[in-house]
Amino acid sequence: MEKRQPTSKYLWIKTSVLAVLGLVLVSLWMGTDFHKPVKAKVKSQEIGTLSHGGREEFMKADPPKSMIPNPPEPKQQIRGKTVFLTFDDGPSYATDEILDVLGKYDAPATFFMLEPNMVKHAEEVKRIVQTGNAAGLHGVSHKPKVFYANPESVVGEMSKSRDTLKKLTGVSTSLVRTPYGSVPNLSEPEQQALYASGFQYWDWNVDSFDWKFNKPEYVTDVLNQVEKHHHDFPDEPIVILMHDRVPSPEALSQLLPELKKRGYTFDVIKESMEPVHLK
Repeated sequence: MEKRQPTSKYLWIKTSVLAVLGLVLVSLWMGTDFHKPVKAKVKSQEIGTLSHGGREEFMKADPPKSMIPNPPEPKQQIRGKTVFLTFDDGPSYATDEILDVLGKYDAPATFFMLEPNMVKHAEEVKRIVQTGNAAGLHGVSHKPKVFYANPESVVGEMSKSRDTLKKLTGVSTSLVRTPYGSVPNLSEPEQQALYASGFQYWDWNVDSFDWKFNKPEYVTDVLNQVEKHHHDFPDEPIVILMHDRVPSPEALSQLLPELKKRGYTFDVIKESMEPVHLK
């Protein structure tokens, strides 16, 4: 019996089926996805935005909690008659003498330093760390319109300061003090940006106003502020704002022995502490 030859239609169908199977096998081998991409539906209120204006809301309405940078966890509070001396704007030509007086009275302090001054007085920065004092950051420009321009400028200045400190001493820190204090200068978006970048900002609760004077006549007023604050808030640390400037060593020589006589002790600010903020 003569074998029937396949028709052209049959051959065409067979060829088409084999071609389709071949494409499927090739796509599986190459991992090609012929499906159209599925667009995820994301509600606009779920997208966090970092404001460039510096005063707008940090996040849109009702953002997921997971998208909001959280402030540090609650820190331990310092109780008792503990004084935390802090010096802004240094280091300077007065730093060495300040350190001498602090060492004489066994009174360590925290120095919130400006990046250009750290570069200029590198040896003083190293000595601050080597003598058991704490290094903090105060930014770069110290110009409100520049520093507080937006969250990025705040974080940028503190990051540059931290990098310089690390390069000079091998020490890094999260402790910062913003120029002229956080109130009313530091906006909510800027606070959140600092937290998100791992910084912890500090203010003070005793202001020496030493920048007004060329001589240490402010010592009596500082002592009165310290006593009043301890009386009104006995469980809070006492953080004194001073500046790294020429009159400071003489003022410390009067202030420190008097504070010791009244039963106060001294310590440096630590990252484990609950920050003091202006109210």
